[in-house]
Amino acid sequence: MFRIALCLLLLMTAAARAEEAQTGEAEGMSDCADAPVPADVERGAWFYEQACAHCHGPVDLIRPHIEGDTEAEKAAWLDGLLQRHHCASNGVLRADLIAYLLGE
Repeated sequence: MFRIALCLLLLMTAAARAEEAQTGEAEGMSDCADAPVPADVERGAWFYEQACAHCHGPVDLIRPHIEGDTEAEKAAWLDGLLQRHHCASNGVLRADLIAYLLGE
């Protein structure tokens, strides 16, 4: 139960950071609120360390188990998996996490 509560707390913090980045508030770019935000590998790494590594271990142990032959197939597989995962339901964070896991 503690792990779930911690994961939810971290998710809320990361979601707030992702929302700031998405709306441009973090960098004072509110004029660009409609522009798509590219996946952020550094934010994905931060999120993995905060919310995932405790249960899943180092990222180097995860990467060999990502299914798919191409990067697009791997990204699609991760997206489907993470949509059902309790800590990665936010689309922006999921994109960041996928970018990090794929080593982009």
